[in-house]
Amino acid sequence: MAGLPSPLPEPAIQYADYAAWQRRRLAGGYLAEQLGYWREQLADLPAPVLEGDRRPAQARRQHRGARLELAIPDPLAASLAELSQRHQVTRFMTVLAAFAALVGRLTGGDDIPLGATVANRNHLEIEQLIGFFVNTLVLRTDLSADPPFAELLPRVRRMALDAYAHEELPIERLAAELHPLRPARESSLFQVMVAWQSAPLPALELPRLAVSSREIETGTAKFDLTLILVEQGASLLGVIEYDLDLFDRATVLRLVGHFRGLLAAAAASPERRLSALPMLTAAERHQALREWSGDADGSAAAAPSGSLAARFAAVAA
Repeated sequence: MAGLPSPLPEPAIQYADYAAWQRRRLAGGYLAEQLGYWREQLADLPAPVLEGDRRPAQARRQHRGARLELAIPDPLAASLAELSQRHQVTRFMTVLAAFAALVGRLTGGDDIPLGATVANRNHLEIEQLIGFFVNTLVLRTDLSADPPFAELLPRVRRMALDAYAHEELPIERLAAELHPLRPARESSLFQVMVAWQSAPLPALELPRLAVSSREIETGTAKFDLTLILVEQGASLLGVIEYDLDLFDRATVLRLVGHFRGLLAAAAASPERRLSALPMLTAAERHQALREWSGDADGSAAAAPSGSLAARFAAVAA
């Protein structure tokens, strides 16, 4: 725009060089080692979770989606950071553990596969290279034996670090190898996604131009649920993207409240088992303990009489 030569140095390599290098790297023993790890890690992968959790799935999913903003209050975000430091995990690992625990509570499962994005820029030569390197990993979280949250964290750390050590195998190649008769889609391996952005993009400054970013609502959903969180200093902000064929806004609003409740309970009492971590909001607890018991004003309702079936029907009504 100013007619000046570019101040940037010529890149030592181009994206095409990286692509050729990756193709050669995945042509020999390295591919076998990567595949061997993932075949073992994903053996007997459970059926994708949350299918039709709130509504019956349509025969042909339309992938219509919507988004709901999500914010973790700063005091809770700080507590999560302190908990993470104490247990020698990243804050992403702590949030991943809590989200897996939430999915486990919703589905009754204890083997939770979640998709997660990684930058995949793990070589010095490509740090400054323009191009798309992001890959997707399947992070399979083991909730068996209902561990205390503090014991789940080292499980998640070991699993995540092992996955990061094998992050270069493209998810499309992995899906094709594991399910050769299906289309190579990530959703054949998981249906719930977690995306974490720890380095938000800086403000773009251009001569004589004011530039700002803007979120675009596409009206689509790639997966059943996608949790997207961005670290902005000590704060955690983000959205939940959800499939409208499976969820409505009210359901996802409850889910967001339960997630925040579970995070707060885990931060306050990490020694409690997953099943004992409360996740109801204050309004839901009041509704369950007071309104539905006929004690909304603090006075106990008269106990119904008659047979057990009649008493049950009276309370339900």
